[in-house]
Amino acid sequence: MIMSGRGKKQAVAGPSGSALKRSKSARAGLQFPVGRVYRLLRRGKYADRIGSGAAIYLAAVLEYLVAEILELAGNAARENKKTRILPRHIQLAVRNDDELNKLLAGVTIPQGGVLPNIIAQLLPKKTLPKKTGGNVSSSQEYGGSQVSGAVPGEAMLPSRVCISFTRRRAHAPTNKLFSPELLALWRRMCRLQTSMLQVIQDN
Repeated sequence: MIMSGRGKKQAVAGPSGSALKRSKSARAGLQFPVGRVYRLLRRGKYADRIGSGAAIYLAAVLEYLVAEILELAGNAARENKKTRILPRHIQLAVRNDDELNKLLAGVTIPQGGVLPNIIAQLLPKKTLPKKTGGNVSSSQEYGGSQVSGAVPGEAMLPSRVCISFTRRRAHAPTNKLFSPELLALWRRMCRLQTSMLQVIQDN
């Protein structure tokens, strides 16, 4: 029996099944894989029953944390004039942020190094500006019979101590040979020795 094709209808090309299929991450608007997080949650057996919303929530939290760390690490790499983020930059980004440092307190980042830190007690103290007025004020402060420019307390001390202290002051470093930090340290030592001589004189 020959059948005519009068009653046949041509099939209209519709959208394929792959075009309609979207991943859970795309439907949630995330970049992290929701399906993989859900599989790992079920495999870890953290609870008897795990809802689908738990995987979406956890993937969103992980994506936010990674984006935050990468932003801070990128800033650290830019400050160090680098175009690639290294573990050192991640270490600086995490430890310089209070909240991330508290969250990752027990985490050790491999090849991250340590933070540069100097104890406040080891830093040099700021020296006060010297008062103008010459040696008259210093001579009046330590007694009237001293000569201008003399070391306070030299007249009342043994000659051996005065000579040694005078020689040290005579060989003081000059600005041309030493750095300002060394000169400040030398002046501090001289002031300390002057106060020690004053204590010896009082006793």
